[in-house]
Amino acid sequence: MARSGVGTIIGRKSASKGREYTRIWIYVPTKVQEDTAFPFEIGDPCLVEIGGDGASLSVKTISPEEAAAECVHEPILDTQLSQGDAEPVQSPYFLMRRAKLYSQEKRGLNLENEVEQLYREKNLQEFEKKLGVSFNDKSLLVKALSHKPPYGSSLRTKEENRRLGMLGDKLIDLVLFESLYKSGSTSKEMDDLRKIKSSRPALNRAMREIGIEPYWILNPSTEKSAIEGGAKLGEDTFEALVGAIYLNRGVSEAESFVKRHLL
Repeated sequence: MARSGVGTIIGRKSASKGREYTRIWIYVPTKVQEDTAFPFEIGDPCLVEIGGDGASLSVKTISPEEAAAECVHEPILDTQLSQGDAEPVQSPYFLMRRAKLYSQEKRGLNLENEVEQLYREKNLQEFEKKLGVSFNDKSLLVKALSHKPPYGSSLRTKEENRRLGMLGDKLIDLVLFESLYKSGSTSKEMDDLRKIKSSRPALNRAMREIGIEPYWILNPSTEKSAIEGGAKLGEDTFEALVGAIYLNRGVSEAESFVKRHLL
């Protein structure tokens, strides 16, 4: 585990409305960023605080709602975190001012309205036809497709997507094991084939074949890089969709979906 590493405060000159200032980034060592305990993803809002001793700076995860409330005031530091390279990445890890701009109050959306808007903007009715599944509860579909949503989103989609994915992951295993058992596979064959058929490449391939790319709901600042390098994104989406189909349409349709794309 890499809980600590030597970082660097990076400054870059910038200007806004005729005023020059230095924008601050915090370089996070690659070994810390790649640790499984690293609590952030690109696009997450955070709270930046100067410690009482005046010699420390803390960066804490917060929800979009908390970010919107905190951003009534200007942030202490206009802070971004960079990944692995000497230069900070163009898309920020955390920028609380963006949370203010995209806050729920600014957009005037509640959960129901946001789901309705995203469903319409992303043309998810067309995506349902591609899936061969019609959702009664559109919010489940939106949450299954949302990974790193805009700052201030009322969906809390990062957590909801993970919860759907956990459910879908177990359902995929159940469907595959049952099918392999009925086919007469040995216990070793069942385990080996299940691992292959539910692997990240297999789930990502299934999503790409469906044509998932236009329908992902992602943070605009990270959308391009997430889609281009998104084997994990495809895997997570497939699992979340299976969980969403199960909750909305029942085990029979979830089972049919898995068999249709993995067997």
